[in-house]
Amino acid sequence: HLQVEQFSWELVFSLWVRLASTSPANPVGCNDEAPPPLLEVADVFVINKADKDGVQQTRADLQDSLSLLQSPVPIQIFDTVAVNQDGVAELWQGIQTYLADAEAAGLLEQKLLTRRRRLLMRILQRGFETRLDAYCCSDHGSAQVQKALAGELPIEALEEDLFANIPQLG
Repeated sequence: HLQVEQFSWELVFSLWVRLASTSPANPVGCNDEAPPPLLEVADVFVINKADKDGVQQTRADLQDSLSLLQSPVPIQIFDTVAVNQDGVAELWQGIQTYLADAEAAGLLEQKLLTRRRRLLMRILQRGFETRLDAYCCSDHGSAQVQKALAGELPIEALEEDLFANIPQLG
């Protein structure tokens, strides 16, 4: 259990929403047109096993992907060799600097609200999908869907019927 300035290394890696970890053998970075979701939620990136071949390519790929994002606070990439504790002190300092800068820029509150909004939408979508499935599996809903598929019922009418008859959870 590694301690850095009274900070648990295990805790750093458990903060996956705030920290993305990669290694040359398992890179996060990719050269897609849109950044992967992990790049959108992580605030600090760590290339662990930085003593292995491929670190420069992993860093270059990650920097290319991060360049697509716009952040009021610079996104840092740190190299570590955790088993030797190499780069851990710099990582911890970088996390502290990022958090202070992000707090001053109002970014932490903004990210928290964005994450809460995503969670709320997932919860609402699951509830709606459950109700939609119940509607489609009911005799009435199934008949309405079949009519719409056959072209006998306009989609708008199916939507209106769905919202008028969608089963309530509870």
